Amino acid sequence: MKTINTATAIQRLALGATLMLALTVSVSAHAAMTVQGAMNQGYAAFRAQNFQNATAWFAYASRGQPNNQAARFWTAYSVGCQQAQARQYAASVASWRRAVAICPASAPTVNVYIDAATDAANGRGTISLRDIVSTIAALKPVVEAGVDVLAWLFAL
Repeated sequence: MKTINTATAIQRLALGATLMLALTVSVSAHAAMTVQGAMNQGYAAFRAQNFQNATAWFAYASRGQPNNQAARFWTAYSVGCQQAQARQYAASVASWRRAVAICPASAPTVNVYIDAATDAANGRGTISLRDIVSTIAALKPVVEAGVDVLAWLFAL
């Protein structure tokens, strides 16, 4: 029978603990990389006005589920916000129109920012990124349901 000295036993125990920790971290990282995890990361980045990071997370979710309307919408919408943040208003209008084409139910809200960006591009005003970020609460359920919430509310 082979005996193991104390140093070897401690090394093997440490190696086993390290492997278990790595496996735990890997499983947690994989969970964050799911489509819903990516969407949640995108929403968080969007709220923080980190539109470049939000775009990356939404695009990741869109690549994971190419038919996911919400992921495609938020990718286009956050690209438009990123462009507006850089004062590239004409480009933001095009991105936001692409977002509305993906989810027509978002038009009542998004068109307000399309009009504001068009005015800003023509030197007739500015866009409040804080206001745009606040729309996430209104747009998220609309995009996820594909329903025009404003029309639904007025129909009541």
